[in-house]
Amino acid sequence: MRWALPLILLALLLPAAVFNFGFGRPLPDLPPDKTALTFAVPSPVKTLDPQRATALNDFRIIDALFEPLLTVDPETLQLVPGAASLPGVSDDATTYTFTLRDDARWSNGDPVTSHDFKHAWFRALLPDLAAGYSGKFMLIKGAKPFFDWRNDKLKELAQTPGQGKQAWQKTLTHFDATVGLQTPDDRTLIVTLEKPTAYFPDLAGFGIYSPVHAPTASAALTVDPTTGRVTMDPNYFIDPDRLISNGPYQLTEWSFGRRMVLDANPHYHAADTLGNHRIVQHLIRGEALSFMTYESGEVDWLPGLPSAAIAAELIRANRNDVHNVPSAGTYFYIFNSRPTLSDGSPNPLADPALRQALARCIDRQTLVSKVTRMDQPTANTFVPPGSIAGYTLPPEDAIPYDPAAARQLLRDAGYATPGHAGNPIPTLKLVYNTGGGHEGPALAIARHWKDELGIDVTTEAVEWNRLIDLRNNGNFVIARGGWFGDYPHPSTFLELFRSDDGNNDSGYANPDYDALLDQGRAALDPDEANRFYEQAERMMLADAPIAPIYHYTQLHLFDPNRVQNFTLNAWNKSALHRIRVTPE
Repeated sequence: MRWALPLILLALLLPAAVFNFGFGRPLPDLPPDKTALTFAVPSPVKTLDPQRATALNDFRIIDALFEPLLTVDPETLQLVPGAASLPGVSDDATTYTFTLRDDARWSNGDPVTSHDFKHAWFRALLPDLAAGYSGKFMLIKGAKPFFDWRNDKLKELAQTPGQGKQAWQKTLTHFDATVGLQTPDDRTLIVTLEKPTAYFPDLAGFGIYSPVHAPTASAALTVDPTTGRVTMDPNYFIDPDRLISNGPYQLTEWSFGRRMVLDANPHYHAADTLGNHRIVQHLIRGEALSFMTYESGEVDWLPGLPSAAIAAELIRANRNDVHNVPSAGTYFYIFNSRPTLSDGSPNPLADPALRQALARCIDRQTLVSKVTRMDQPTANTFVPPGSIAGYTLPPEDAIPYDPAAARQLLRDAGYATPGHAGNPIPTLKLVYNTGGGHEGPALAIARHWKDELGIDVTTEAVEWNRLIDLRNNGNFVIARGGWFGDYPHPSTFLELFRSDDGNNDSGYANPDYDALLDQGRAALDPDEANRFYEQAERMMLADAPIAPIYHYTQLHLFDPNRVQNFTLNAWNKSALHRIRVTPE
């Protein structure tokens, strides 16, 4: 029998009238399958488009639906063959040749071809589609020139409308002529890079490099004949009758705001090895309600439970179904570093001195012990210490907690601080997403900034998708952020602040920082590469486009006697298709 929290605690945590799990019209019953893997998440999936996804919630499902060239073994974290065998590499380490497996099939039975990968990566390099990870494709030879050329063409078309379709044909031709992707036959993909990049195989095993079914995905693209801008039919990646996948599962239901169902892909090359044949993801907002759903046996797994009130009790309860795992991820606040805000008004945080002062005035230890109560490792760096072999940032280069030094930074920059005259600092606004336990830290940090620095900070909670939109559009002053590494290399963290990276919501732009990233990317010796990346992180932390707060731990709830073959690791590589659920 599962242990339960005291009812009085649950009653305090839950708003009135949520004790029954019905949300509006009931969903149709699923055929009974006690071996299905069921779990609950607090935030909705935003997209199942592999080239446009950026969130962990999205990639969890994308990794079940799509298989890239390589995959990561969750036990060893080593790259293993996926849709292709391990690549051949040229002597100068710039050309990779992948051979697709004979039995790679889409969920409709079509063979997976090299053209499917090429079309997917073409979509990632279209500025029209605004892929958040487009920067990860720029290391392919000709990719950046193509991206810039397409951007220039769109600007030209805005001045001379009506040439959209002709411009699109030129775009297709220019891509083939410019970008270092060759498909000499259906099973061979040759990738040429701008320069040697030691971590390229890691990218080839990351979800953004997954293929899409070229015939149907290309048919879902529409070219505006006036502007020449291409758009993707938003229904393609949400409609089970249209979405075709090449991974272990296929999408069979997506009831928005409520439930997503994946069923085994009968054409998957390893279909006979699946540990389960159905995955059901429920969207349940509010940690207390998700916990009650788990306790009642309605779901098998909760992949994250950050609420302080529940999580702290669970960690101390010595339960065999509580798994608190260190994670290669960092919880942080993003400071808008652009000269102006989205409305054109001056941005107070354009001054790095103010950003640095705010970053130095966060009492991280008190926060994790008294507010989150989960005792996460405090974060004075962005890359989690010990997460990447051979990478270490010295303590003196990290961000300290030092309110006195923060006040002195402000005074030296001419700002007023408690007891000292100077230029007034305008009221700042901190925005965070609802759910997930973010309110407590936001209120505590804002109060501390007021007490120690005299800075007024208002807070606002918004829905997750709204927060993403605000960040992507630079329409914020301070915003909550979180980042989980995608592969064990410092670039997965530090490329986030490259000036042209699609995930660089801070707007931070420093050519010297970009140059260090370039040097790290080109260094084939891991130790040499790490030294360049360490210099880059040191520079970024000094400029303070973010304030790291703590490094994540992932609290999973599942009964290991029922939910078997579940591999937990810092990099969230769980391989859902391996998990076996045994009936009670």
